[in-house]
Amino acid sequence: SAFIIADTQDNNITGVKIRDCTFDGSALELNFIAAFYSDDLKIEGNTFKNTGQIGGNPHGKTSVTGFRNQNHRILNNTWDNTYTSYGMGSGNAGGYPEINALLSGNKFLNQPDDSIQTGFINSIIEGNTWDNAQSGVNFAGGSYNVTVRGNVFRKVMGWAVTDDRPSAAYPNRQLNVYGNSVDDSTNTVNTGGGIGFNYIYDSIISNNIIFALFLREWYIG
Repeated sequence: SAFIIADTQDNNITGVKIRDCTFDGSALELNFIAAFYSDDLKIEGNTFKNTGQIGGNPHGKTSVTGFRNQNHRILNNTWDNTYTSYGMGSGNAGGYPEINALLSGNKFLNQPDDSIQTGFINSIIEGNTWDNAQSGVNFAGGSYNVTVRGNVFRKVMGWAVTDDRPSAAYPNRQLNVYGNSVDDSTNTVNTGGGIGFNYIYDSIISNNIIFALFLREWYIG
């Protein structure tokens, strides 16, 4: 089952608010399919858990004319045992990253797949918590002017903050990653962690606390 907001290419999504709901055991929770764009979307105080495929995934596709997803507020939600908790699907190399997003105060627990996977422009990811996750924040190519601050990553198997599918043609630029902590990723299940990128430019990574990790190489192209 699924909770589907829009599923035709003729629909746009504007002014939608989803608040204080619980989604448990569905194969697909929130699916914004093939909309030209979404604007003024607020997902706040919800719980997504035990999903078999994708949980709480606003997956808005952009049109070839360049409409984008913008002004999303993803606040104080909990994802527990879900796949790709938040992935707009619009920020792959050459795609259209979403604009002016705020992801704050969310919890990502027992995540077997990527937690945040998309591209962003002029956006903030702050004050979120990961505990026992496959990965944390995974930028697609083309992200620009994004701040990642004050997040806590515990027992993250892969990278806490990284880039997913960038290329030299579509690098990420002006990423500001500071004041985050990465902790306790050395048990038999979680053997990695840290902060690492492939293609970024004009970016600042500073004042992050990274400890109790299996050694991983930090590389910046």
